[in-house]
Amino acid sequence: MWRRSAALAVCALLARASTSSALNPLTLISQYAADYWRTADGLPQATVGAIAQTADGYIWLATEEGLVRFDGVRFSVLDTTNSALTDNYISSLRAGRDGSLWIRTPAALYRYRAGHLRSVCTGRSVGLDFTPIFEDASGTIWSGDVGGVTAYTPKGECRHYSMDAAAFDATVTSLVETGDGSLLIGTTSGLKQFSGGSIVDAKAFTTSDGFALDVFSVQDSEGEAFGDTERLTRLRQTIEKTLRGEIRPRRELARKTVRSRASAFSIKPKIIFDNEASRIATVIEVECLDRPGLLYDITHAIFEAGLSISTSMVATYGERAIDVFYVRDGFGHKIVHPTRLEAVERRLKAAVGPRPLEAPTPAKA
Repeated sequence: MWRRSAALAVCALLARASTSSALNPLTLISQYAADYWRTADGLPQATVGAIAQTADGYIWLATEEGLVRFDGVRFSVLDTTNSALTDNYISSLRAGRDGSLWIRTPAALYRYRAGHLRSVCTGRSVGLDFTPIFEDASGTIWSGDVGGVTAYTPKGECRHYSMDAAAFDATVTSLVETGDGSLLIGTTSGLKQFSGGSIVDAKAFTTSDGFALDVFSVQDSEGEAFGDTERLTRLRQTIEKTLRGEIRPRRELARKTVRSRASAFSIKPKIIFDNEASRIATVIEVECLDRPGLLYDITHAIFEAGLSISTSMVATYGERAIDVFYVRDGFGHKIVHPTRLEAVERRLKAAVGPRPLEAPTPAKA
């Protein structure tokens, strides 16, 4: 159990010297006075698991017998008898940027604002374990639940995101937003990541009569499937225009503000050639940092090298892309000459490395 039982509930250190806005790092701890508050002073229970201070100055305490507000003199308790709480066990607290207080119980996420307490997300238990509450740059409130995380958006939508089966029993221990907008989730089974929309898996085939058959598994910016008809229609129309040559992918990427993961991760690119794995094709494996437009850049480099792709397998593991291509030259042969292999490698290294996007065509006057 995450909480530590103690006779001491809250300790406030008060400087003997004049009041200042911050503690003097040169002052010894023995030079401060300590005030103590216990159940006899109004606390409903002697274990305080989390503390938060809202913009109005109130101190809030998470206890096993309710939510406690402290004004410096008196304790006021909110519990199942006098509030919307359905459980007195408060597992975590977070003061929001808008002045709200976010409260997590074993079965729900609550919001307290302007004297009103209400439940905003229910139905996903976290048991009696501590779970962090985090507010990202967009104002979305994140908290852990069994097998995943819960997100409460500024639009008032409550969303649940499940982890993979191997991490279903993992406990969320920390939440951090990186500089590129990705959400890192620390768990008892490792580090997880939510990031922008991307291709997470792909398989491409070329038939003997020259037809291409490509299958892509994609996720939206929140790591979920494209579930609504409108977005699927836009995606389909974009693919069709790209195939007809009406859209140039590099220019489209240049028109948008693309968030790169490179600010949070660094992966040295690896390019491996294998002429033994296949009887009729050279196998190229590319491992590098994933980013928007990466697959386009790699396949375009292969095309510029005068090679054709007969089969490919694309996979994304968090920030890491591992792509495998079965390629042949213009005569349908493997690429075996060292000079030709070096030339292909140079093109691929240039494709996967950082480079400025092609400038969009200026609008006509």
